[in-house]
Amino acid sequence: MAYPNSGVAIEKPEALDKLLKYARILSEDFLHARTDFLLLTGK
Repeated sequence: MAYPNSGVAIEKPEALDKLLKYARILSEDFLHARTDFLLLTGK
């Protein structure tokens, strides 16, 4: 079972590049790692 795409475009968060940088740093010593971040008012 699959759901159709909503057709709603979601904008890339302004801080995405910074979050990806920090995720790489935090996970560099692990073979597999999940890093979650919470953006509050775009910060």
